[in-house]
Amino acid sequence: MADCAEDIVAVADRLGIERFYTVGWSGGGPHALASASLLAERVIAAATLASPAPRDAEGLDWLMGMGAENIGEFTAADTGEEQLRAYLDQHAPELAHATGPDLHAALGDLLSEVDGRVLTGEFAEYLATCTRAALEHGIWG
Repeated sequence: MADCAEDIVAVADRLGIERFYTVGWSGGGPHALASASLLAERVIAAATLASPAPRDAEGLDWLMGMGAENIGEFTAADTGEEQLRAYLDQHAPELAHATGPDLHAALGDLLSEVDGRVLTGEFAEYLATCTRAALEHGIWG
């Protein structure tokens, strides 16, 4: 997770951004938190949404309470890159044109009750816009 801090600094410096926020969604959460910790002099605040705990945390059943979609994706990822790409390609069309409410619905049981209450309005639209842009530019697969 810590390796991304150097990349974040490079991008921020290139854009002339001295101080910034970090936001991580799902697997991006640990990266946002690591960056906030390592770049404390530059990060104003960090936020995460539906972010997992460390997979190897002692005494943790990492999959417990996760939605079926996560279990399917992590199983594909554990199997190999080809299986993960096939899994993501299968689900990308559903999100390629998603609005905020569409994204909320598509995430289904991946959202906790708390996360579901937050993923509304402008924030939901922002995440839907980011998701569409990632898919449009091939970031997903």
